[in-house]
Amino acid sequence: MKWIPLLMGALVLAGCASQEYQDNIKANQAVHQTIADKSTFTPKAKVTRIRKPPQSFALLATPSQDNAWMKEVITVNVSGMPLSVVLEEIMTGVDIPLFFGEGVDPNHTVTLNYSSARENVLNLLSRDVGYNIEYRAHRLEVSSTVTRTFSLNIPTGKMYGQLGSQGKQTKGEATIEGQYLNVKYSDVDITTEVANDIKSLLGGTEKANAAVSASVSLSAITVTATPDQMQKVETLIAHYQEELSKQVVLDVRVLEFRSNLGTERGVDWNVVRDTGSGLVKFFVPGTNTVSKQAGYGVAFQGTGKWSGTEALIKVLEKQGSVSTQTPITAMVLNNQPARITQQTLEPYIYEASSESSEGVVSASVTRREEVEGVDFMATANVQPEYVWLRLSGQLQKITGRENKTVENIELGFLTKQKSEITFANKLRYGQTYVIASVKQNSKLAEKTKNFWSDWLGGTGSQNTSVETLVLLTPRKVK
Repeated sequence: MKWIPLLMGALVLAGCASQEYQDNIKANQAVHQTIADKSTFTPKAKVTRIRKPPQSFALLATPSQDNAWMKEVITVNVSGMPLSVVLEEIMTGVDIPLFFGEGVDPNHTVTLNYSSARENVLNLLSRDVGYNIEYRAHRLEVSSTVTRTFSLNIPTGKMYGQLGSQGKQTKGEATIEGQYLNVKYSDVDITTEVANDIKSLLGGTEKANAAVSASVSLSAITVTATPDQMQKVETLIAHYQEELSKQVVLDVRVLEFRSNLGTERGVDWNVVRDTGSGLVKFFVPGTNTVSKQAGYGVAFQGTGKWSGTEALIKVLEKQGSVSTQTPITAMVLNNQPARITQQTLEPYIYEASSESSEGVVSASVTRREEVEGVDFMATANVQPEYVWLRLSGQLQKITGRENKTVENIELGFLTKQKSEITFANKLRYGQTYVIASVKQNSKLAEKTKNFWSDWLGGTGSQNTSVETLVLLTPRKVK
């Protein structure tokens, strides 16, 4: 009972608020009511409102009728009349000024009998007199030559590259070991080559050389020629533009296959062919002819939803374990060299030396790096149904690592194998090819003893084969 008055007093004090607090509450409520009154919309009877973003109203521009006179049908029947008179007759009723350029003879005789749209009549007149007749800058211009500037679909700069190997260089003489193939690109400039072809098309004379200029930095060619010659030049440029725009996707996949069947054969291609009820089909490279043989010299393709590489992995998993390295995808332009590389650097201690000076011995080591992976160069000639490829490079694989101690210094010794990639062949899109392979065989013999006796121990041996394959699949780009 003693605590009841104290509790009642506390409740009374908690329910009381200062006058300043009450005033602030009333002010806030007044502001809220003002906002509600001005933002609340009261719908009106028989009035509909829609909410739309701000609009700008402007007069619609009417289509230009500046060239409507070109579509008018006219009839021209003249014989032995000067060019200027014939043009005045053709342009009767059209308020367009005539302009005769340098080298144009206004008195050139014209014989013409034709009825068609005015633009067709002007085109026929242009072919008859050998002059260019063109409407531009609000006037009809007659000129003896046409000047056009063409921009090629090719980046600027010159190409340098080399496919193959020059062999090893020794002291004072070059040593070539085995067979080799070398293809070299030096100062290849597409813009200049196209300009030279245009000069040859125009006759190859000094006048033709002066009429063609090439801007290598802009990949542009400017040509001045007669209307008939310009049509031939435009046809030539259109052909080059189409060829330069072609491209192909080269999908490269590096597979490492480890056999667990206790053999040293690596990939058994006959088993690959017979596994999965024809999951992998083999073809003669560059054709649709099904090959009865299976091996490194043929192409293969998956069936159903599997691509060639995916189907091969599924089949190889029946013979052993397969590990896939990161695939390489390269977009190669038509007849443009491209380098495709996927390499890993393996550091190791190559050399060690020691020096003694005034009783102080100092040691120094030389550290080197060995490359493991694939590195090759490709040049493609893209065709509608197949691609011609020239490849050159190598696959290098580190097959063994061993550390040895020499003079109390531990050195690294690496064993590597490499496979040369050098071929030119016709390949069909979607078919997969084995372009390089490196095989590593290892034999393991173990012996154990128990209680220092061979009778209570055992022996074991294991033969393993690891094969690294480089698969290439060209894919068509639309």
